[in-house]
Amino acid sequence: MEGGHWVIHRIDVVIGDQHSRGLELIGDRDAATGRFRMRAFDAGGSFSTMTALPQADGSLLLEGGGARAVLAPAGAGQAFMTARWERQAGDHPGEWIHWMDVRFDPTGS
Repeated sequence: MEGGHWVIHRIDVVIGDQHSRGLELIGDRDAATGRFRMRAFDAGGSFSTMTALPQADGSLLLEGGGARAVLAPAGAGQAFMTARWERQAGDHPGEWIHWMDVRFDPTGS
């Protein structure tokens, strides 16, 4: 975004049989934790917040709303970004369970 303080990320994805469109604003870095705040708005009127923390290996840790993911960038022989999502187990605070794996394929296949 103009000014260099925010990244605008437009979302247009299909997960299973659900099509989702939205917009994320990423920025507002917390100097104490190194985390970037993320605010997401979808076409259905929902709003959510997460944080993004860059990792030493180039991946990005996303956390918020009872979910977390590690996004691994393309590179090192991998032509696409991947994400492994987990969610908190409802009856076991602090326990995370695998939710889904996502592959971001730039060719759309």
